[in-house]
Amino acid sequence: MAAPVDYGGLANPFEGGDDVPSGEESDEELVRLTPAPAAERSDVWTGFRRRAARIAAGLVAYAVVLTVVDVTRVTTINTDAAAEDIRLRVALPAAGAPMLLKATASFDRPDDCAYAVRYAPTAGSSLPALWTAATRTAASLDLYRLRPATAYAVELFRSCAADEPELVGSATFTSRATGFLRFDGAPYADVRGAPSWALGSLATFPGFEASHDKVFEGLFAIDAEGWVVWAYAACAPEAWDRTAAGAVVVLSRAGGGCAGAVGRGDAPAAFEKLRADGETVDAATSRINVVAVDGTLEAQHLATCGGPPSNFSAVSHEARVLEDGRVATTSYGVRVGDAATRDPDGTTISYGLVASSLIDVWDPATGAFETLYDLADFAPLPSSAFAQNAYRFVPWENIAGESAASPLSGGAWELYKYAFAVGPGAAPRALDVAGAVLGPPEAVLNLGCDGRKASVDLAPHGPQLHWVEAPPTVDGAARAAAAAAALAAAHDDALRRGAAPGGDHLSLFVPDLAKPLAALAALDAPVLRRRSETFAHAAFDVEGHIYELVAPLAAEHDAWAPWAPDECGDKHAILETPARLLELYAAAVADASDGVRAWAAARGHFPPLLAGVTVAVPAVADAADALGDLAKIAGLAALPPRAACAGAAVAVKIANSDARVALRFAPSASASAAAAAAESDARGLRSRDDWGGWSHWLDRHVGLKYVPGGDEDAACDVSRRVSAALESRAVAQRTAYDFGPAGELHWYVAYGPTAVEYHVRDCVAATTNGNAEVCMCAPTNNDADYAALTGGLSCYDPPANAGTTRGVDDDGAS
Repeated sequence: MAAPVDYGGLANPFEGGDDVPSGEESDEELVRLTPAPAAERSDVWTGFRRRAARIAAGLVAYAVVLTVVDVTRVTTINTDAAAEDIRLRVALPAAGAPMLLKATASFDRPDDCAYAVRYAPTAGSSLPALWTAATRTAASLDLYRLRPATAYAVELFRSCAADEPELVGSATFTSRATGFLRFDGAPYADVRGAPSWALGSLATFPGFEASHDKVFEGLFAIDAEGWVVWAYAACAPEAWDRTAAGAVVVLSRAGGGCAGAVGRGDAPAAFEKLRADGETVDAATSRINVVAVDGTLEAQHLATCGGPPSNFSAVSHEARVLEDGRVATTSYGVRVGDAATRDPDGTTISYGLVASSLIDVWDPATGAFETLYDLADFAPLPSSAFAQNAYRFVPWENIAGESAASPLSGGAWELYKYAFAVGPGAAPRALDVAGAVLGPPEAVLNLGCDGRKASVDLAPHGPQLHWVEAPPTVDGAARAAAAAAALAAAHDDALRRGAAPGGDHLSLFVPDLAKPLAALAALDAPVLRRRSETFAHAAFDVEGHIYELVAPLAAEHDAWAPWAPDECGDKHAILETPARLLELYAAAVADASDGVRAWAAARGHFPPLLAGVTVAVPAVADAADALGDLAKIAGLAALPPRAACAGAAVAVKIANSDARVALRFAPSASASAAAAAAESDARGLRSRDDWGGWSHWLDRHVGLKYVPGGDEDAACDVSRRVSAALESRAVAQRTAYDFGPAGELHWYVAYGPTAVEYHVRDCVAATTNGNAEVCMCAPTNNDADYAALTGGLSCYDPPANAGTTRGVDDDGAS
């Protein structure tokens, strides 16, 4: 019998002296050796033996399972072609097939002899050739374990009665490419030594992209030389195993890097989560799939969204195939406390809910899913557990979001800045408006080589608003300047016509609008006036970006028009109530510095308090990666959905205040222009080794800062885990030492038309480029064009340093 070599490839089926017998004994042997055509595909994997499983390893994936199989010596056979050569044809799978790394060899069968195909790369491999199973009935055989975009030699052998197998046909073909550079053209892994295993199976989650709309996330297998030879796409794979018949059992949960691609409708077909009956299902829940060697879905258990909360992505963590063919797994259960409580204001109801773990079994043959054990039965929970894990149900206007504490440690994340990319010379112009209305301006900082940053502090001591000029020599600076100018012109036209400009905007709270509106009138800045149920809204433009002052609705706003249906008032909704914002604003005023008080005395009002951030995206699906990372890294829970035009939002605390704002991603017709203004110079880089090697000066980005919760090791733990979570993203990472020897790390992550900055102080443990500072002169902070044009100027040498620079006095002393 043929010695199995996993994932569809066999050792020589004619080897070992086990030639095909004749007579009645031959019939019995042929049933065992060459099954009926309908069963051949699954029986290619039948009888696989594994001597070790789930051997943990790195290999840039969460887990590696090395399936160790026998690699049998190939017997010497007759390779002289027969007189009657048989034509051998090889067909590749269709572009949308669930398994691209296969081919089908077909031939014209002139007799009832046993036929098998041997195949191997024409060059670049020292591994033994692979064989198909032998067949006396079929005229085609599937070839598996193919390396992508690789030339193969295929040979057809025949054995009649007790004859030695003879070569009767040959062909060459080139296998399909997967479209992912990580898989195509070179080994995925560097395999050293003499491996005892033939294949290693791995899972990749988060996934990686071939372009902005093609994502691979799921399982794949490498051969003993590191080449990917099998791949199955699955969102967020958590666990996998093999059945006795050789099928793969994979458990995957909600989310993952491919969720956004599924939502956009441009994901590979395998990402669409088909049920066994071919119907599409909700991608945002957990499932267990049984998958054949060719990627065919044989059975599926889908966690539904009905019943208790635990049924959403309930199945998780484990997928173990038992001897009887059932699959052992775990799921989340929910234990409910004795009584509900209601806060004195009547708006908050708390139920004591605690998650427990269930041990379950699923039978793929019947679909039966049974819970065997609830671990809470073996460790009863005290009443205090329910009191400490209250689940809150509150109306929209009172929601402050789930905890902003990081799920990685005891600290919390805060929104501490919003930066805008502007063209050369625009930063001082931004301060003319912002410094008159929004807050005391800081000196325009020279970041080196004519790159500058202007900023103002909102109440009480931030968040900050930044306007960053890329140096004229940076590739794309002119493009960013032109896009910002075009947006500014479009906004000015819309505002002067009394039309809402759309796009992204910041909401800024003040108790009264009279003084800020007077300052805008003095600058001849057009203003759009609107009202909602509880707020008055006044929108204006600063260098291509919209700022919206909001104040409690009063009688003087009665003449203001409400938001029109096509203006999407829900997109301008404020998370906190007017009363709560007045309370927070009063606390900010009481805490104001002398400089802020002097600015307020001259203008008649204090700086506004940040009340909301709305980022324009072409479609809500384009924000899927950002929303997923914000939940995973910063623990920011999604807010209840509003109208579709309002998009999706998370709640986040702002810096130096107890105020929370909605960070919203809303669809907008102007998102393409916004994307051009914020275009990252990512150049498709995904490796951590490149994270310090591209410019982030052209981005508009929201800045989130991690504030440790007292644990001295928390910052380092968060730094390492943030880097791991962003492994598949386009990232610009920089290191700074402005705040003591422990330093700080910044990750600028491109999410389509915007970017998010994750900022961790007090640890640089996860840096990949310790020299990637804020200086625009450093070539490692920018692209190759920039380095060539500036000659590698240093931020610490004139003339690059001319002008006011952070940390340097007027006389040049630091």
